[in-house]
Amino acid sequence: MNQRIRKFSVILLCLVLAGAGTLWWLREIRKKDIAAQGEAVAQLEQGVYIAGSRLVGRHQAKRQWEIASARVFDDGDYVDMDEISEVIIFHDGEPYFYVNADEGRWHRPSNDLELRGDLTATGPDDFYLETSILIWKASEELLWAPEPLVLHYQGAVVHADTMHAYPNEERVTLTGSVQIVEDGMVWQMQELLYELDTGIMHVYGNATLLLERKGGE
Repeated sequence: MNQRIRKFSVILLCLVLAGAGTLWWLREIRKKDIAAQGEAVAQLEQGVYIAGSRLVGRHQAKRQWEIASARVFDDGDYVDMDEISEVIIFHDGEPYFYVNADEGRWHRPSNDLELRGDLTATGPDDFYLETSILIWKASEELLWAPEPLVLHYQGAVVHADTMHAYPNEERVTLTGSVQIVEDGMVWQMQELLYELDTGIMHVYGNATLLLERKGGE
């Protein structure tokens, strides 16, 4: 009788241990599922994820840019892209600037994006930009051209050393040896601000007007 009780106790103990082990295993799986869900939500709020054949950049739950790229290289803090066919910069969730670029680099910690090559960008009201580098600053929602550029806008051709464009504010600032060519006149100034929503232009610093002479004089 005692031996049967001992056997029964051993079997009962084994069942209890097996049940405890199964419960622990289920809890660990549940923890992993919750962690994965949390990671997915965080990824949607900030960072880059793949949506079909496109890369989508978000910051503070807002979509800021999309890139269609044939090749993507993940190198820790940086993600390099080439064979880019299209780049879109968004304003209030809608496409605002369309950019053509040869290659790009996304910086994970800051969520900034750098585009290089023979760059062109189009925007509202016949906005057309030519330059060699464009940098998207995620925290400031700023599209920055740090090298010389040519901007075509509302019939004028503008040359400048740098550009700061804020899509959410519909504002573009050009600085450094700014020159506007329009209707036979050439304006030279230090800084120029365009309000894209109103079409108003603000000039800062000394401005010089040069007139083209007729007959080549």
